[in-house]
Amino acid sequence: MGIEEGVKVFVFTNALALHGKVLMVDTITLPESKFPGLSKTMLRERPNTLYNFYQDAFGINITGTDERLRVARARR
Repeated sequence: MGIEEGVKVFVFTNALALHGKVLMVDTITLPESKFPGLSKTMLRERPNTLYNFYQDAFGINITGTDERLRVARARR
């Protein structure tokens, strides 16, 4: 999204699950200026995927992503 340094952002965690089992956890950062009025309630109660939510609620179509991966040894 071309987020510049110093810009106010929303940061939240999104867990993807299948049959009640969490498969993936993402930390997502979005610029506040492109998502005015975004709230925890809106994110939790969205009826569909995040990409669909961005389109329906804010008129934003996601056409690409930048994903970064971090690996660490799990503790007991």
